Amino acid sequence: MRLLLIALIFAITCCSERQKKNIFVVKYEHVDYLTSSSPVLYNGATVGKIKSLKVLESTDILVELEIDADVRVTEETTFAIVRFNSFGMRAIELVGTGDGRLLNPEDTVKGLLVKRAPIQQLDSVQVQIILDSVLRIQRQD
Repeated sequence: MRLLLIALIFAITCCSERQKKNIFVVKYEHVDYLTSSSPVLYNGATVGKIKSLKVLESTDILVELEIDADVRVTEETTFAIVRFNSFGMRAIELVGTGDGRLLNPEDTVKGLLVKRAPIQQLDSVQVQIILDSVLRIQRQD
């Protein structure tokens, strides 16, 4: 009986932790094969998922993200679309130092699509995103 009570308390605690999510909206010009339920990653770990995608009249796409509430999302955070496995599936990678003003849930921010380009044309954030993505794919294979 005591074991059952402990298991029940553990299950309730785990479920309540999973429900603590913040919603952020990211605006992209292209979403490059993202789908609803694609993962949101931070340092290679899944911290959320795409909740929905909405095409605007301007042809921009709004992507609604559910992100774990304990993830620090600031105005310095970059929301980059990256390839996250060897099958070419896409994810959104949160990149940032954690510095800056915290974003409020429901804030709309501009996203970044990491495209293939000569390395000389990329800025340091794009290079870091590509390197992190390559290292993550190699660890999975």
